Amino acid sequence: MNNLSFSNARKGHGARHSSFTYLRNHWILYAMLLLPVAYYILFHYRPLPGLVIAFKNYNMFKGIWESPWVGFKYFKQILQFETFWVAVRNTMVLNVLGLVLGFPAPIILALFLNEIRNKTFKKVVQTIIYLPHFISWVIVGGMMYQLFASSGLINTVVKALGGSAVPFLSSNGWWIFTYFIVGIWKNIGWNTIIYLSAMTGIDQEIYEAARVDGCSRFRMMVSITIPCIMETIVIMLILAIGGLASIGFEQPYVMQNSVVMDVADVISTYVYRVGLEQAKFSIGTAVGLAQSVINFILVLSANAISKRISGKGIW
Repeated sequence: MNNLSFSNARKGHGARHSSFTYLRNHWILYAMLLLPVAYYILFHYRPLPGLVIAFKNYNMFKGIWESPWVGFKYFKQILQFETFWVAVRNTMVLNVLGLVLGFPAPIILALFLNEIRNKTFKKVVQTIIYLPHFISWVIVGGMMYQLFASSGLINTVVKALGGSAVPFLSSNGWWIFTYFIVGIWKNIGWNTIIYLSAMTGIDQEIYEAARVDGCSRFRMMVSITIPCIMETIVIMLILAIGGLASIGFEQPYVMQNSVVMDVADVISTYVYRVGLEQAKFSIGTAVGLAQSVINFILVLSANAISKRISGKGIW
């Protein structure tokens, strides 16, 4: 019995020593986590108690905790606002169209880049398509107006060729088209990185065996590459479905104007306009909280459906 206890103690000491050695050898990797962990703690977890504003008649002079409780008053109010439902409709329309039209784009691009054998050309193409992601939306907005405005470069060329100006930014349909073109151009390169990273993990011996069997490159793409990255595609699809009720603030805010507000006003810009510009903090918080709850439900539902259909999911 004593020998068994001594043996267990030695094993525990060895495990602790192994963990300490591992941390000592890889401490730089853990040090790199400090900034992102601090970011999430300060800007994502620390503000969470402020969500109670949605259930209070918030008064900035009394503070969050001294303001009186009103229950679900503001949730009931926002359901009666026509502008809120317009923002919900626009958010869902833009996100669903983005899911159908924009989600496959980085997958297709990654598949084509993976087939390029000239490494120098491949790196040049990757660099070019990655660059737009690092450009601020403010700058992109300025570039967009220079290109798509009625007096912009594109319409100038169209007029010079004898055509009439295209209302890219003043027609609802054309605005939605421009919104997707600009969004895909800016984000497709960055999203492609995820799929290219997944492709690098595919065992190259599978491709060698396929070549021996006489498979064409297109056949290998369909039968090997896509199935091997299917788990990554499923995870990205679940996350995309989980975000259908939300939308980024920068792109809609930069691109919208008073002429196309019927299709350009989304939940994020609605929260900004009502919560900050009109100083209705409780209503803005209520809208944001309801949006987060809906996204959470969508993630759970999408994951459950994916696991039932394909057997794959996030958890």
